[in-house]
Amino acid sequence: MAVSRVLSLLATVASMALVIQETHFAAGADMGSCYDGVGRAQRCLPEFENAAFGRRAEASHTCGRPPEDFCPHVGAPGAGLQCQRCDDADPGRRHDASYLTDFHSPDDSTWWQSPSMAFGVQYPTSVNLTLSLGKAYEITYVRLKFHTSRPESFAIYKRTYASGPWEPYQYYSASCQKTYGRPEGHYLRPGEDERVAFCTSEFSDISPLNGGNVAFSTLEGRPSAYNFEESPVLQEWVTSTDILISLDRLNTFGDDIFKDPRVLQSYYYAVSDFSVGGRCKCNGHASECEPNAAGQLACRCQHNTTGVDCERCLPFFQDRPWARGTAEDANECLPCNCSGHSEECTFDRELYRSTGHGGHCQRCRDHTTGPHCERCEKNYYRWSPKTPCQPCDCHPAGSLSLQCDNSGVCPCKPTVTGWKCDRCLPGFHSLSEGGCRPCACNVAGSLGTCDPRSGNCPCKENVEGSLCDRCRPGTFNLQPHNPVGCSSCFCYGHSKVCSPAAGFQEHHIRSDFRHGAGGWQIRSMGVSKRPLQWSQSGLLLGLRGGEELSAPKKFLGDQRLSYGQPVILTLQVPPGGSPPPIQLRLEGAGLALSLRPSSLPSPQDTRQPRRVQLQFLLQETSEEAESPLPTFHFQRLLSNLTALSIWTSGQGPGHSGQVLLCEVQLTSAWPQRELAPPASWVETCLCPQGYTGQFCEFCALGYKREIPHGGPYANCIPCTCNQHGTCDPNTGICLCGHHTEGPSCERCMPGFYGNAFSGRADDCQPCPCPGQSACATIPESGDVVCTHCPPGQRGRRCESCEDGFFGDPLGLSGAPQPCRRCQCSGNVDLNAVGNCDPHSGHCLRCLYNTTGAHCEHCREGFYGSAVATRPVDKCAPCSCDLRGSVSEKTCNPVTGQCVCLPYVSGRDCSRCSPGFYDLQSGRGCQSCKCHPLGSLENKCHPKTGQCPCRPGVTGQACDRCQLGFFGFSIKGCRDCRCSPLGAASSQCHENSTCVCRPGFVGYKCDRCQDNFFLADGDTGCQECPTCYALVKEEAAKLKARLMLMEGWLQRSDCGSPWGPLDILQGEAPLGDVYQGHHLLQETRGTFLQQMVGLEDSVKATWEQLQVLRGHVHCAQAGAQKTCIQLAELEETLQSSEEEVLRAASALSFLASLQKGSSTPTNWSHLASEAQILARSHRDTATKIEATSERALLASNASYELLKLMEGRVASEAQQELEDRYQEVQAAQTALGIAVAEALPKAEKALATVKQVIGDAAPHLGLLVTPEAMNFQARGLSWKVKALEQKLEQKEPEVGQSVGALQVEAGRALEKMEPFMQLRNKTTAAFTRASSAVQAAKVTVIGAETLLADLEGMKLRSPLPKEQAALKKKAGSIRTRLLEDTKRKTKQAERMLGNAASLSSSTKKKSKEAELMSKDNAKLSRALLREGKQGYRHASRLASQTQATLRRASRLLLTSEAHKQELEEAKQVTSGLSTVERQIRESRISLEKDTKVLSELLVKLGSLGVHQAPAQTLNETQRALESLRLQLDSHGALHHKLRQLEEESARQELQIQSFEDDLAEIRADKHNLETILSSLPENCAS
Repeated sequence: MAVSRVLSLLATVASMALVIQETHFAAGADMGSCYDGVGRAQRCLPEFENAAFGRRAEASHTCGRPPEDFCPHVGAPGAGLQCQRCDDADPGRRHDASYLTDFHSPDDSTWWQSPSMAFGVQYPTSVNLTLSLGKAYEITYVRLKFHTSRPESFAIYKRTYASGPWEPYQYYSASCQKTYGRPEGHYLRPGEDERVAFCTSEFSDISPLNGGNVAFSTLEGRPSAYNFEESPVLQEWVTSTDILISLDRLNTFGDDIFKDPRVLQSYYYAVSDFSVGGRCKCNGHASECEPNAAGQLACRCQHNTTGVDCERCLPFFQDRPWARGTAEDANECLPCNCSGHSEECTFDRELYRSTGHGGHCQRCRDHTTGPHCERCEKNYYRWSPKTPCQPCDCHPAGSLSLQCDNSGVCPCKPTVTGWKCDRCLPGFHSLSEGGCRPCACNVAGSLGTCDPRSGNCPCKENVEGSLCDRCRPGTFNLQPHNPVGCSSCFCYGHSKVCSPAAGFQEHHIRSDFRHGAGGWQIRSMGVSKRPLQWSQSGLLLGLRGGEELSAPKKFLGDQRLSYGQPVILTLQVPPGGSPPPIQLRLEGAGLALSLRPSSLPSPQDTRQPRRVQLQFLLQETSEEAESPLPTFHFQRLLSNLTALSIWTSGQGPGHSGQVLLCEVQLTSAWPQRELAPPASWVETCLCPQGYTGQFCEFCALGYKREIPHGGPYANCIPCTCNQHGTCDPNTGICLCGHHTEGPSCERCMPGFYGNAFSGRADDCQPCPCPGQSACATIPESGDVVCTHCPPGQRGRRCESCEDGFFGDPLGLSGAPQPCRRCQCSGNVDLNAVGNCDPHSGHCLRCLYNTTGAHCEHCREGFYGSAVATRPVDKCAPCSCDLRGSVSEKTCNPVTGQCVCLPYVSGRDCSRCSPGFYDLQSGRGCQSCKCHPLGSLENKCHPKTGQCPCRPGVTGQACDRCQLGFFGFSIKGCRDCRCSPLGAASSQCHENSTCVCRPGFVGYKCDRCQDNFFLADGDTGCQECPTCYALVKEEAAKLKARLMLMEGWLQRSDCGSPWGPLDILQGEAPLGDVYQGHHLLQETRGTFLQQMVGLEDSVKATWEQLQVLRGHVHCAQAGAQKTCIQLAELEETLQSSEEEVLRAASALSFLASLQKGSSTPTNWSHLASEAQILARSHRDTATKIEATSERALLASNASYELLKLMEGRVASEAQQELEDRYQEVQAAQTALGIAVAEALPKAEKALATVKQVIGDAAPHLGLLVTPEAMNFQARGLSWKVKALEQKLEQKEPEVGQSVGALQVEAGRALEKMEPFMQLRNKTTAAFTRASSAVQAAKVTVIGAETLLADLEGMKLRSPLPKEQAALKKKAGSIRTRLLEDTKRKTKQAERMLGNAASLSSSTKKKSKEAELMSKDNAKLSRALLREGKQGYRHASRLASQTQATLRRASRLLLTSEAHKQELEEAKQVTSGLSTVERQIRESRISLEKDTKVLSELLVKLGSLGVHQAPAQTLNETQRALESLRLQLDSHGALHHKLRQLEEESARQELQIQSFEDDLAEIRADKHNLETILSSLPENCAS
């Protein structure tokens, strides 16, 4: 049932909306367009819409604030979930007012919900829902859809306009009368007020429990709904800006009376959709609404309307009243008709009623008036209605009325004329209320009638006054014939006030040619050309091109009195002719002017020649002048007229005869002599002060020309002789007296002083200066000061010396002494003052760290040449290293050498001497104590003290072998090479034998002992099975028997006869003995030959050592230590000699054995002899080898002792010299310190004496004169000077001592030459001994091989046929031994030769690298010297450092070229590894040096005025010194080279990357150019 009611209500709403829409629009009208297809206005409406959608509604009560539970009724959505919770803070449980107007979906419903009845929501408490539409809308319906059951009572209210009162729209209640006081079901009859709200109970039932709809139609039940366009009441009724829903009472089942909380929580208001159907109200004049500039929703008005709702017409569209647009008439607002003279109008209802047009124009422009601006204002007119109104502008004084006619003509008074009656008639002026007055102009000065407005007459140029009756200032002589009225005053430019002169009359200068040419000539370029053609009638004007007729002298000269007057030429022209074009040329005063005649006579048709006159006016205002001159210049030209000539261009028109010049007349003036007209044009000037004469042409008395000899045009100025003489008026030169001089006698003569401007005879007085030289007076005090003192003198009376000079020129302190320039060795600032003492000449402000009376010495703590010309070469700080020097600021003042502690070297004592290390403050360095055999040299690391060890040697002093090495000797230690499998330790004994593990034997424990074998798995030697033990026992028995035989042989006398050998007779095979005997005889010769050679070599070595002994005999003085060392060497060599002699005796014994065994007795005897000989050979070979090794060790020790002796002797000699030099230097320092201590005492004593003398002066004035006291003081000062001179004299003596020490050092070095020779010879002996030892080793190897063959004879019993093979084998053994010896010897020589060549090559390259490093160090030292110039030469130092870096780069490249050779040298000999290591260190050091140089560049580049230059230079010096020391050593370059190679590779990769990028860019550029070329021409831009 409820559903059917709702559906019927919705149908009713839809039908009413359709009725309104049909009522609003006529058939076929376009609702969205305000104009039809032909542009005619028609009614338009915005689209019908849900005005509530998306707008923010407000609710007075909303659940969830605070959170609460609610329990929907059964059947409501979510009822199966029982009670739920509303929480505004939880978006999933929120039910705020925004869900009223959001998008409504039945599938996903959202709703607004009020608090439940448990929170007091029930009548009379109402819940209000307010919706603001933003502007007025015409509402068709209001629809609510409830999420729960519909309320029992609720009402709908609306506002007609914003902030208006709430008006009821509709009531819904089951108790209308009780709740709202309204009857239920009321209806309206036609004629009743239709703006009344109805109350109905139709939608107040509790069912349905959810989804109930309520739709309210605004026009339902309104009788005028079908005539809506004609009902303003209903139009207002449907208009609304705000909608209010007041929910007043909940529907319940009656169970709420029990107040059960769960029951109360089930009753609440819930609305899921709030819709308002309608249109934006625009009164039929707009089709859409949009926000305006203020953000408020407004209609987009058409039809010339405006307003938020298009509720009024635009300001200029007021021709009819505003009306709402209807289907029949759009009621468009019409514009006002203001005739184009106004844009403002108002609606005039009375005018609309009377004329049908209500637009009344306001503020008419263009002087129009009327409701439509259709007529002109008063006193305006226009020719036609289309033309603008013009003002009449009738002159108020000259017109009879201000209103003109349609043509603009005003009515005028008498004597007044013009359209506007604004001017006087000709001859009248000064328009006024009474009309115009007549003019009264002076005829001579005016150019016509007066001005009709002001009455002023138009005056000539030089005339003024309202009537033109007076001359302007600077002019005179008003004349009618003068074109400018008055003539300008000339007065030579000195005055502008003049008047006509009295006593002058008119005078004419003329030539009538009656008696000849009268001096006239024909000239061309100023030179007379040809004679004139003269007749009694005149001169023939037959001038050719460039010719002119020149006037005689009477027309020239000073013609100022002709100014303004005419020159008249009288010509005779032929019948019917006219005069030719003639010009008059004037020249003078450097000016020129051409004049044409003022008038030309007209030609006349006569048969007789006639005379005509041509007049030329001599005035600058003449219109005939070609190039007019200013007045003054024109008169100046006439004052010195140098040429007056006539020039003609040919004959006149129609002329067939000749033209004659009959007369020339120039009007002038002269003093009155006879009755003649006065010459009023002559001026007399009123001269200013300083001028005199009629024309101010002279200077008055006491005045002179400003420009000497300037003539009358020059200004006159007063004479300026200061009353010391008179001046010439033309030259202005003063004749001065009173010891004054100058053009104006303005100064005193040299040698005089005073104020010459006072004008008294005693103004200048003689100067009180030496030789009466020039002087001056001080204005403030009046003191006289000498201004030209002799050179070097100064003072008011030249009594003292100038700054930089010393002496006593006037003898104020004794005998006069001339001023001499102070000598400060260029070590003072010449721009400063007080550089030296003005009396003694001692320098007081020494610069560049200098001191002394003449700044000739370096200050304490500095060294160098104080008298050097350049500041950079002067004194530099000592900068002694505190760790290695006695004092930081004490050094040699010349060389800068600091006083070093023991065993410390370097200029600044910053490094240890060679052989010393560990530089410590106050202690110096300690000795390296490198072992002479185990170290490469007696030098160690300067900090750690580590000595450079030989191969296999270790320890800080290189005094022991490394683990796994043995045989500590001059060659280092040798590798034990113990077998890692058989040796118990890698360390061996001193005889190179290793400690073997059980089962291993051999020197190196590299084989198993007898009856042992090496098992698999490297577990060691294991004992053989038992069967091998029997063999071992038999072998042991044989060895025991052999040992017994050897013992018996050793006890027997070799010289006695051979006894029986029972043991061997029954067992030894005879064939083997025979064969061994012959084999021994064949190899013995070679062995003996080699031993004899060894004996000869030893003898030769001994002889050479005897010679060397003579060279180093101990008789020489001063070499005690050297002799002791040589004595020790001699003992060592004697020991070597004894060992060699023992080897020789053994060889002799071997030879005797050869002689005694020449005749054998039997085979057993031969066998015994062979065995004895074999044993003897083995023993002898062993002894020879031991002896040779001892000899080799002795030679090596001798060689090393000689090397140590050479270095130690030289070092000790150098140290001794350094000690003596340090003693002398210490003595000199002590002397300097003593002097330095004595000098302050002397100066203090001198000051004390001066103070005592000063204190006692008043008491001793009677006894001692000031001169005597000064003499004593000077005497004391002289003594101090003498002391200083003595000190200066001591310095050469010290220098001589140092030189003597240097000479002695040179001699000591010369004495070292024999030791150098000794070292060379010892080196040769060492080489020969090494060769002998090598040969002895080869011999021993051969002997051992032979012995092994003899021992094998017992085990073998060959047949007789094998004897020949044995003999052949012996020969092959001998040959093989010799060949192997020769081959190994050659191979050793070749290897040593290659090693030597490569070693020498490597050493050469190393030396080249070292030289380059030293060159680099020299460059660095040069940089240091340049760096001392400070920031003045920072840029030069930077460029030199860059050059050094470039050289270092070249050095790196050169070292890279040598890298391959260094690698080959490393492969040849391990001894060169040290060189390679040093080269690597050099490279690392060079890299550090480069970094140091870069830091120096940064420091020197940033050197500013706020940084102490001395500190920066000291840091630079220390850094460069360290750099030099590093470059002097053998550093390694390999690391730097590798870095350069890596950097080069990295740069190559970067370059390759850049090239790839560039290729891509070029490809892109090519593509762009292709695209650009393919574009049409009109697209290229």
